Amino acid sequence: SWEELESLLKRRHGLLDGVVFSGGEPCLDPALPAAVRAVKEMGYEVGLHTGGSYPARLAEVLPDLSWVGLDVKAVPADGAHWAKVTGVESAQDKWTESLGLLLASGVPFECRTTAHPDYFSEAQLLETAAFLQARNVKDYALQICRKPPGLIARFGAVDPAWPSEPVLEKLRSGFERFTLRRD
Repeated sequence: SWEELESLLKRRHGLLDGVVFSGGEPCLDPALPAAVRAVKEMGYEVGLHTGGSYPARLAEVLPDLSWVGLDVKAVPADGAHWAKVTGVESAQDKWTESLGLLLASGVPFECRTTAHPDYFSEAQLLETAAFLQARNVKDYALQICRKPPGLIARFGAVDPAWPSEPVLEKLRSGFERFTLRRD
């Protein structure tokens, strides 16, 4: 319950620096703005992980946030790819609006793509990077999709050599801070 969470945060004050709201999709919850404000009023830094699909709610909480992680689910300029990956036709437009809000806000943020070669070719990774670079995104993380042992999933394991070193080098050189996450 919210009361239990508040109690925990009060007990942990001074031991924890911040709270990150993550999901599913936290911006889906109409209680998010009040929760973010309450946590901030307790003296915590507040982070948010979002897929960018609810720009109006993001705009509402953005002034109270210390940091945002924005998922880049598909090539931002490719509506067909976005629909294939997310299964939602309008997701690309809402995500683009959310990116614009972040860029205008001054709130530190990281764009990150969780990628599997069945859904992202190396060329699509580079298209995604070029889109972000053209908008002056500073922080980008490529998170390689992994298949935990025993999990039934439609994706196979990703070859440790994917993406190739030349692609990784282009990504590294294109952002102030590039992070590769394999584990």
